[in-house]
This record gives sequence, structure tokens and C-alpha cells, in this order.
Amino acid sequence: MPIPDNYEIPKPEKKEFELLPPNVYQVIIAKIKLKKDQPKYQSEEVEDKFEFDFVVVDGKYKGQHLWKSCRIIINPAFDGGSASWLYKIYSAAVNENLIREDAEKITSSDINSIEGKQIRLIVKQKQNQKGEMKKIIEDALPIEDEIEYAIGYKPRNDFEEDLEK
Repeated sequence: MPIPDNYEIPKPEKKEFELLPPNVYQVIIAKIKLKKDQPKYQSEEVEDKFEFDFVVVDGKYKGQHLWKSCRIIINPAFDGGSASWLYKIYSAAVNENLIREDAEKITSSDINSIEGKQIRLIVKQKQNQKGEMKKIIEDALPIEDEIEYAIGYKPRNDFEEDLEK
């Protein structure tokens, strides 16, 4: 049976979430996903990146997601430079400041092992070019105490499947 010409197709509703105010939030690393991202700087070549999905585990914003994509480089700060995002997240999750030699030994299994762990994120707000306020993750810190809500959280892990694609 054909669709009637006057049939109205429902429009999807865009969910609006309250912008997280600047603060430090305790989160769980809910999922780590391998993804292809925008081309490398001044190149046509796409780059593999990790995308972290964090979920706030406490307070008014409990359950709200934050995402962070980062290059697959794990290096601590040295010679006045800043640490890579992967290093910041990993070291916060394992609560260790790794030296360069130890950081270079980290494997994809080590990265997978931090899924389900809690860290703290410093979240700020920044205005984008369109004039909209957006939340940005400014830093990752180790937790002081694990929050009961997240103990035993077992996210589904598609990481190995993504690597095979």
C-alpha cells in the first residue's frame, strides 16, 4: 500500500541538555572508541583517534555525558611542553604520573583497562564562533574517593571490534 501524499512525517526532536557549569566533575570512563577523524594538519590523510565517553556519576548532572577525542599519542609533559590528552586521562585513571619510559610501554590493552574507572574532569565554558556557549574539558585529575554509583559499572566494549574494521 502506498504512503498517502498528505502523510506527515514526524520531525525528530533535538534533545537539549543544560550546559554544565564550570566545575570539577567526577566521571566514569564509560566507553573508549577508536575513530577516524579529520585530516592531519595540512594533509588529506585521516587520522585515528580515541574518543572517550565520560558520564558524570554524582550531583545534579549525574548521568550527563561528556566526550573527548584525542590523538593516539601518550607522552608526559617535558621540556616545557604539555602532556598529551591520552596521557592525562590514562594517568588520572591509574592515579600515577608516569615517566616517559613507562608511558612508552602502554598498550591498547592498558588503555582498554581504564574503561569503567573514575576520574575527575575540569570543565569550563567557551564561546564558539557562532556565539554559542560550549563545554570544554580542560584537564583530567585522579579521584580522591570512588563514588558508589559507579562501582561495578561494566560498559560494553566495542574497542576490539573497531580495531578490526
